Amino acid sequence: MLIQILFPVDFEGLKVRASRTSIKWPSKGQRIASVNSFGYGGSNAHVVLQDAESFLSQRSYKPHSTSFAPGSFDDFFDDDTETAQALTRPTVLVFSANDESSLTASYDALRRHLINPSVNLKLPNVAYTLSNHRSRHFYRGFLIRDRLELPEGALIIGKKNNEAPKVGLVFTGQGAQWSQMGKAVIDHFHSARSLLEFLDAALQELPDAPSWSIIGIYSA
Repeated sequence: MLIQILFPVDFEGLKVRASRTSIKWPSKGQRIASVNSFGYGGSNAHVVLQDAESFLSQRSYKPHSTSFAPGSFDDFFDDDTETAQALTRPTVLVFSANDESSLTASYDALRRHLINPSVNLKLPNVAYTLSNHRSRHFYRGFLIRDRLELPEGALIIGKKNNEAPKVGLVFTGQGAQWSQMGKAVIDHFHSARSLLEFLDAALQELPDAPSWSIIGIYSA
C-alpha cells in the first residue's frame, strides 16, 4: 500500500510558484532554475541550472578567446623570447576530417592563419585545442613540430589498409628495455616527475626503506 503525506508549501514566503506551462526566461540579471525528477521507482534527483553568461562572469571565465594579439600593429614585431625560441620538446598536432580533401584544407587553413603577423598563439595551446576540442572524424593526419610554423604540404595523412591486419603476437610493454628509458618523460613532463616523487616518498615511509630512490636512478 502506498501512503502519501502532503505538506503545505509557503509559496509566497519561499518566493516560488508551481507552473504547468513554460515561463519566459528572465532577460536580465542572474538566471537560475531548478528541475526536479521524482521517479516512481524511488529515484529522486534535483538539478540547479544557471545561465552560462552570469556563471562565467562570476568566475572570471572568458566564454570566447581570440588568437589575435592585442595592441598596435607595431607590437606584432616585438621579440617575444617565449614564442620566438623553439620549444624544448616536439609537440604532436592532430587533424581529422570527413574526407582527405577536407583534411588537407583544414591544415592549410590553420597554416595560413598562423602566418598572419597579428596572430599570437602558443604551440601547446594549439595542440590541446586540436586534440581535445575538435570532432574526431575518420580521416586523420598529424604533424610533429617544435615551433609554431606549419610547412606547406608537410601534413602526414593516415592511409587505410585494404586488408585486415594479421596480428601474431601482442607484447604488453611492461618493463624497461634499456637503462634510463623513461628519463625523457620526467625531464619534459612535470606531472610524471611529481608522480615519481610521490612514489619515492611512499617508499621511504616503509619500515625497511630502500637506500635508493626512483628519481635518483633516472638521474644517475
